Amino acid sequence: MNRLHNRRLALSSFVVLLSSGIVLILTLLRGLLIPSLIAPRVYGLWQTLLFIPTYTGYSDLGVNHSMLRRVPGLKLGGNTKDVEIYVSNALWATTIFSILVCFIFIAIGILFENTGNPTYVHAFAVMVVNIIFAQIHRHYSFYIRATQLFVLLSILRVIYPLISVIGSVALFLLFGFIGLPYGLLVANIAVCLFFIYWIGLPSLSSIKVSVVMELLKDGFLLFLIPMFTMLIMGLDRILVLSLYSAESLGIYAVAVFITGMLLIIPESIATTFLPNMLEVSSKYSNGDVDLKSLLRRSMEWISSLSAVFAGLIIIGCPVLITNFLPKYEDAMDLTAILLASYFPLALSTTLVNTLIAQNSVRFIIFAQLLCLVIIITLNGIAYFLGYGIIGVAWATFVALWFYYFMLVIYTYFILAVMGDLISDMFRNISLITYCVLLGMGILLLWDNFDNAELSKTVQNIGLGVMGYAIGVSPILWRLFKTRDSYM
Repeated sequence: MNRLHNRRLALSSFVVLLSSGIVLILTLLRGLLIPSLIAPRVYGLWQTLLFIPTYTGYSDLGVNHSMLRRVPGLKLGGNTKDVEIYVSNALWATTIFSILVCFIFIAIGILFENTGNPTYVHAFAVMVVNIIFAQIHRHYSFYIRATQLFVLLSILRVIYPLISVIGSVALFLLFGFIGLPYGLLVANIAVCLFFIYWIGLPSLSSIKVSVVMELLKDGFLLFLIPMFTMLIMGLDRILVLSLYSAESLGIYAVAVFITGMLLIIPESIATTFLPNMLEVSSKYSNGDVDLKSLLRRSMEWISSLSAVFAGLIIIGCPVLITNFLPKYEDAMDLTAILLASYFPLALSTTLVNTLIAQNSVRFIIFAQLLCLVIIITLNGIAYFLGYGIIGVAWATFVALWFYYFMLVIYTYFILAVMGDLISDMFRNISLITYCVLLGMGILLLWDNFDNAELSKTVQNIGLGVMGYAIGVSPILWRLFKTRDSYM
């Protein structure tokens, strides 16, 4: 892999990671403000409504994933006309499919209109309308990734949560609970208008049913992968709501929010590496060698940065919950378990990308289905034994580590790098173990998180973060020192 390609990849990763830092701050603000304004039960209801945009995001049936898979190679070969045709058909198919999904939800809403709280029904209707704009937003995000416009992607990654946070909180303060879904709707509309102004709308003359069918045929299995991923990540909350209560879901959702921030880093790195993996596969005859390099490099970055960030979450979690979300103190016990669960999921992002580049989509889906079966089975056992939502967290922990082991063993096997498997797995597990133990040790040294002494808490956290920074500096130093070792 040449130096110019390395520098482009490094610059793209840096820009996206920089925007991820801002997104992290905005996500933290939103995650602290909204649950602090409402009771756990109401927050649980809001999390229930958020299932709509989470799972209707896959109503495109894979046309955008198919577009993402095709465009890097076509663009590299200078086939701009084909790129325009695939992009146009993907956008209009996405729009039509999202409108059809809206009609289905409207029909469901009419059936239950008189059985629920009017405010909740109103919020449901707003979230349904939001599907269309969220899907258009999602299509343009795929287009930007496929064409590797990572600076523009980084800008939009910041704009959306910024408008969402300001809009949701402002509208909530003005109109109450109904302001939350309107905040999301306003944010998606604003981003769509920005996309249309900056990139434009594809031509309607390029629409062909045959091209849409081609995208559907090629993209259906690719569409199942992120859909099952979101189901793996959200099944625990669905089970908490169905087996326990909305209040339990509110508490569990706070723990998921805090630990889920860990996934921002791997998602950012995967955003830049996937188009490059697809481009490398289409351009070089020795693509396997380049995929090995990209795999091991991205794995090292993800494992190192995620482990370092995990320790910071361990240090900051008691402060966030005790001082800002005292109504959700029961979430404290869940965060450590979920944090240990999300680390293997973070590592799995680049493994999935590598297997997609190797056309091993069916194995990914098999591993995901098996993971879902394990989650459901273990949750049934935990519910029967009376473990409560702690049991849900432990079931997620076991299933996600099993999922990671399946993916990493198979990926290293098909790339013929089994000799590096044990050393890489040992490095990844030792990194997260060291950082978590370091974070817990700092908590024990500066264990004074009393609401009444916020200034003392801030001082302790400052000293703790400084000590933690010293403790993880060898990890970061080695990461940047060996930045070209696999290239």
